Amino acid sequence: MDKLNKDELFLIALHLDIPELLNFCSTNTKIKNFCSRDSIWLHKLKDYPDFRIPGSYKHNYIVAYGLDILKGQFNLPGSLTEIYNMDTLDLSYKYLGYIPKEVFLLVNLKKLYLRENEIQVIPKEIGNLVNLEELDLFDSRIETLPEELGKLKKLNYLELGNNLLEEVPAVIGELESLEDLYLRDNLIQRISPNIQKLKKLTTLDLSDNKLEYMPQEIGQLTNLRELVLVRNRIKRLDITGLTNLVTLNLRFNNLEEMPDGLTKLNNLEKLDVRSNPNLKISKSLYHYFGEDMDGLFFDYDYSQIVR
Repeated sequence: MDKLNKDELFLIALHLDIPELLNFCSTNTKIKNFCSRDSIWLHKLKDYPDFRIPGSYKHNYIVAYGLDILKGQFNLPGSLTEIYNMDTLDLSYKYLGYIPKEVFLLVNLKKLYLRENEIQVIPKEIGNLVNLEELDLFDSRIETLPEELGKLKKLNYLELGNNLLEEVPAVIGELESLEDLYLRDNLIQRISPNIQKLKKLTTLDLSDNKLEYMPQEIGQLTNLRELVLVRNRIKRLDITGLTNLVTLNLRFNNLEEMPDGLTKLNNLEKLDVRSNPNLKISKSLYHYFGEDMDGLFFDYDYSQIVR
């Protein structure tokens, strides 16, 4: 390669596509310098005459090439420019084992739906999608969340139900715009105290996990309106501070007593503590809710009402 002149290198480059061209350009310093010139990339862009976005010719070609692959793979309508500017992409029910890397070129996306696939990993490139507001990965095989997820500062809806997560990691707390978080039907045993940073969170669903307790920091979620913890292993719960809570569902747990702080929740409309065989309810608390709240659900046959 060192003995080839510029014209010969140019001819070789013309016949290569990504990623072969990028590999070729990294062969040695001479070829790398050659590839840094606009001429080769401008010539390659002739394959996509109507596609232009801000950035270098090289960047334009790499993006156009990737979008062309994505368009063909999923039969997406519209021009490459329209696909680049699209705000919603739905790749649900596609039997995908991974998220195609070309998806992360769609930096204008606001909604990305990937329900019911077989995805095992969320790549670090998810951090490229800084305009994302909704992300749905329900029913896959995801075990961990990448740190780069925390770059999605506009994300307000995150669906990760029916996966293989064993914890709610600290990175979740970086999603400062998050309002709805669905994590039901995982293997979650631990929740990072960082969850307290989700000041805009209104809905938290952690049903069908392996939680034995909730961190005390949960009380910092002052905008939370719905907390669903059905089918866990929780014995005690302190919800002091959740002053805007409207719905609390604790069915099928191991509660021994009613949650601390209940009487301070003036907005509570529905409390479900059915199927907690060891639950003891004080008479005063029973009468407090029995008289003032129609949405109290508990088992009359085996819940113990005590003084």
